[in-house]
Amino acid sequence: MFDNRVLNRFFNTLKGRIVFITILFLFILMLILSLFSVASFKYDKKIIVTTCDYTITSFVAEKINKDVQKHLTHAQTLSIIGDIFYHLYKTTDKNIFNTSTPLSALLTTFKDYKDVYGAGIFFEPGVIAPNDGVNYVYAFRKSPNVVLAGESVLGKKYNQSERPWYKDIKRNLRKGGNAWANPYKGLGQRSNTLMTSVGVGIYDGNKLVGIAMVDWDFSTILNKVLEIKPTPNSLVMLADIQQGTVMTSDAYFGDTVSRKIRLDEVSWYDMDLKNTDTFRYKNKTYIAFIKPVANGKSLYVCVPENELLGFIISQLVKMFIILFSISVLMSLSLFVVLKKNVNAPIDELSKAANEIGGGNLDLKVNIKTPLEFARFADVLNKMTDDIKKYIENIAVFSREKEKIESELNVARQIQYSVLPDDTFSDVKEFDIYASMDTAKEVGGDFYDYFFIDDKRFFFSIADVSGKGVPAALFMMTTKALIKSIADEKLPPDEFIKKVNKGVCADNRQEFFVTAFMGIVDITTGQITFINAGHNPPLVKKKSGKFAYLKLEANLVLGIMNNIEYKIQKSKLDEGDIIFAYTDGIVEAINNQGKLYGDERLLNKINSIKSDAPDVIVKEIKNDIKSFVQDAPPSDDVTMVVFKFNKTK
Repeated sequence: MFDNRVLNRFFNTLKGRIVFITILFLFILMLILSLFSVASFKYDKKIIVTTCDYTITSFVAEKINKDVQKHLTHAQTLSIIGDIFYHLYKTTDKNIFNTSTPLSALLTTFKDYKDVYGAGIFFEPGVIAPNDGVNYVYAFRKSPNVVLAGESVLGKKYNQSERPWYKDIKRNLRKGGNAWANPYKGLGQRSNTLMTSVGVGIYDGNKLVGIAMVDWDFSTILNKVLEIKPTPNSLVMLADIQQGTVMTSDAYFGDTVSRKIRLDEVSWYDMDLKNTDTFRYKNKTYIAFIKPVANGKSLYVCVPENELLGFIISQLVKMFIILFSISVLMSLSLFVVLKKNVNAPIDELSKAANEIGGGNLDLKVNIKTPLEFARFADVLNKMTDDIKKYIENIAVFSREKEKIESELNVARQIQYSVLPDDTFSDVKEFDIYASMDTAKEVGGDFYDYFFIDDKRFFFSIADVSGKGVPAALFMMTTKALIKSIADEKLPPDEFIKKVNKGVCADNRQEFFVTAFMGIVDITTGQITFINAGHNPPLVKKKSGKFAYLKLEANLVLGIMNNIEYKIQKSKLDEGDIIFAYTDGIVEAINNQGKLYGDERLLNKINSIKSDAPDVIVKEIKNDIKSFVQDAPPSDDVTMVVFKFNKTK
């Protein structure tokens, strides 16, 4: 069984892909060639079928319809002669057919009808010869140059009204028009000849008194029909669809000049065939060309498709073979070019890379062409030189990095050392817990809490703009400034105003600080809030849930001197909790680029069952970690939780 892994390895190599590209190129060429051949064949077929259709149409118009019109014209001429005979009879009251005049006139006229077998003028019984005399005149062509009177064929007692041809014409005849008889056998010398006749009426007012007729021998029709065969094996048929009979056909030549052939005897005939339709007959596909003839008949010319289109098929096959050969040669040429100019240089580069990877940094790759690989070889040579230089300098870089990391570690320890770690567990009036996690080695967040005097407790949380060492230094300065001013025991509004001036002083880096501060009288629960552009804290009353505290935002510290800050006061009851935090929590980002957000923070803190500050901090930390997963921290995360227990 074939191992698919072998095939996968092959196509994952450049050689395999070159083979694939070559095969794909050949496939695309063959597809284009096939589409072109199909389109060309369809176009050429349309042209040939259209040309054949036009040729057959022209033949019908020039040959058959022209003959039909000639016979009709002859019949119309004879009808005029017959009308003259009828009026002579009426004016003289003599049967003009008892004289030689009608026959002489007919013979004289008939001699000019070179393509007509027979012609005559027949009057209705009792119109010209009431006493059963001769009521017709008829002539026929014995040979191309010999015309004889028809009595020798028909006899004086010939009663045309009993003949099928006369009945057919009379039944279908309308004044001013003409009618054709269904095929019938001739008489006398033409008793085995199948023929038809066209008749034109002779009228006395609206009364039909006679018919002028002209005979058409089907054997002459067949000779003309056979002229139109486009290919040797074409099927040709002239048929009367209404009567369901074949007038003449190359397939029934012997029969159609001696007997009637019905359409249902023609094995390939289908009444639903339309012009240029195709059909199958004796394992061949035929294209049917169907043309109406002027006498109401239809000409069928059915051409074998392979004979009609044989030339273009052979030409397309030759062209396909030539183009296929060219495509194969082009594909092989493409394969050779790609292998020589792509695969071979890459093999050389791959070999060189393996040696360099094995430690041979003195190797030089020498490729001159193609230029792209030559440039790559130059890059590879330069890389080996750079690696050697890097190896020489890596020890220096390692020592410098260790020194920087050591200094940053010291800075981190210093920064964390200035943060309070006393939780005042011996003070029963409140519980407090704080935490700070920097995004980098050092950060710009800080928190602080301490007693201002015996009964007032101060806590704060702040965020310095910026990151890294500069922000950390500014943070430590700001924290020390707040502590020193708090020791002056100023009123809250004077306290924050002085802090802002201190932050603004000598602020060349143009840092600013957002801060939230609280001063609690632990004997009464009275609390003063000071907010300087910081995130509003979450406050939980003992009987309710956490909610964001509505505070005056005020301006951040360090932007402008002499700003008046609005101070807000409230009262804490036993069990009330204040959760202060920096924006590193709500702006934490996960791998999908989504923010942790205010709503998630609110929902999470309300889902925590414990009121212990340290538990609240740990639960929030864990939720943030679960949210961001392995995404790098985007900002410092700092929290302070103050829970008021009771007054003294």
